This record gives sequence, structure tokens and C-alpha cells, in this order.
Amino acid sequence: MVKEGVSSFKLFMAYPGVFRSTMGRSSRRLSRTAENGGLICICTPRTARHRRAREAALAAKHTEPKWHALTRPPEAEGEAVNRAFRLAEMAGGIPLYIVHLSSSQH
Repeated sequence: MVKEGVSSFKLFMAYPGVFRSTMGRSSRRLSRTAENGGLICICTPRTARHRRAREAALAAKHTEPKWHALTRPPEAEGEAVNRAFRLAEMAGGIPLYIVHLSSSQH
């Protein structure tokens, strides 16, 4: 696809059961993209802590927009970003474009 002009690809470490790519699939996709010169855009929040916070907010009927941010603890986001960086290093040092960050912890 890179040769045809599609140079960036988005991976999700979030949204289990919908979009989320497993660690193995993410690793393979990063390696393949490193080989063909593309760019990976990655959505990182995927921790159990995020899931528990989101489930608790929904159970309490907290569905206002502010709860989107309140259910994404900075420490958990930082851990997820760090995991993405480590996967990129193992794939040969491919550059990443991290999307949808809400904190500076990484």
C-alpha cells in the first residue's frame, strides 16, 4: 500500500472487541511498516485501569463529556504510551505518531 501512496496506518491499543490490535498483531504490523517505510499512528489507552474507570463511570450514569477525560488516568496513559514505544523499538526503531493524548506522562 505504501508504494500506492498510502503511507500511514492507524493501530488501536484501545477498544477491546472492536478495534484493538493484540500485542502480537501490533508487533507484526510495526515490523512490516518499518520494512516498507510507512508511518504508524497509534491510539494507546488500553489498560485494565482505563476499563475499570470507564465501567464505574457508566455504572454510576456518568456519561457527560468530562467523564471521558476523568476515566483516563494519566499514569495509565503513560504506561500505554511507553508500551507502544517499546514495541516500536523492537520493530527496528520505527517512528510513531501517538494520537489522542490527554496527559504529558509518557
